[in-house]
Amino acid sequence: MIYAAMFDEVDEGTALFPAVARPDGLPQGARMVSLDQEGCSVTDDWYLRITGKAAGYLHECKAPPKSLPKALNQ
Repeated sequence: MIYAAMFDEVDEGTALFPAVARPDGLPQGARMVSLDQEGCSVTDDWYLRITGKAAGYLHECKAPPKSLPKALNQ
C-alpha cells in the first residue's frame, strides 16, 4: 500500500509539489529549507519522481528494485 496526496488537496496541506533543491533558489531572506538541507543533492522534482515511480510499480504489480537509484533510472 502507498499513500500520496493529490494536487487537488492544496487546501488540506497534503499536496505534492516540486520543491527548491538548493538554498540559492529560495527568495532572499526566506525562512525556508531546501531539499539539500541534510546534505543530500536531489532534483527539485524529487518527491514527484519517486511517487510516480512507486505508483508505476503498484499499477504493474511489480516489486521495485532494492536500490532507489536503480528504480528511478528504469
